[in-house]
Amino acid sequence: MKVVEGESTDRTSAVRLWASGRNARAEFVRILGSLAGRAHDPRLPPAVRDTLARLDTRIPAAVYRGPQADGVQWLTRQLRESGLFLEGRAARFILQGDGPSLQSLGTSDLKGILLALKAALGHADPADPLVANLTRQAEQGLQTIQQDQMLNLSSLKDGLGWFWFIPGDPEDGFRHGEVFVRRPETEGEETFLSLSLDFTHLGHLDAALSMTRSGLGLRILVEDGGIADFLGDHLDDLRGGLARAGLNTGTITCRRRRTDDPEWTPFLDSVGLSGAVDVRA
Repeated sequence: MKVVEGESTDRTSAVRLWASGRNARAEFVRILGSLAGRAHDPRLPPAVRDTLARLDTRIPAAVYRGPQADGVQWLTRQLRESGLFLEGRAARFILQGDGPSLQSLGTSDLKGILLALKAALGHADPADPLVANLTRQAEQGLQTIQQDQMLNLSSLKDGLGWFWFIPGDPEDGFRHGEVFVRRPETEGEETFLSLSLDFTHLGHLDAALSMTRSGLGLRILVEDGGIADFLGDHLDDLRGGLARAGLNTGTITCRRRRTDDPEWTPFLDSVGLSGAVDVRA
């Protein structure tokens, strides 16, 4: 109920929640992998192993593993089943009979799986070090999701927008990403999206995207000059891909981050970067 009801907030509370949860988000995939690695441990009760097996099955679809033909659909599914909307989806099923059943949410939604795991561990021997460690990890995972639920509740109350975390796999070249979508204040206002992405080989990349009816503008900042030159040489390929998707492109730039460029911060940057991306052809 704390997540559903929320609390009175000020404009910077979402920023504080975001900043305080960055380390936990970075550890999120490692925790999930550690839990799933115990799916076949014979020392655990069958109910715990079954729940861990569901988590093991769910992880590949939750982690970004490189460019895919259905990237937009993947992102939609990942966001829907990330745990951020578990209570809302459950309430919709109970009140309206719409959407997945409560039982299926416990097999597909990350928060639903972690809650089911915590419940199963609650029937195991709490004095067992393995059970205690798995319980602690399940609680860490739940706390990470719940903090982002509170973060988004705070942000929406202040009329700012949506934030979500994209887990990745370093072996596939992508560690993790963060996305912020500003909530338009008026109908027809530009759509503003800000991303902070951490790649294994390309390093850190920040992107600000602005889209109106007339077109799309994009600014990319990277840490390394060589990477900036490499990406800059391929901007025409990006423009071509966007054109094939039916999008008109305005100014698209890529450069190395300067010392006077502000650090990527969602919510606050949505004001400062609005208009910084030229959408004019």
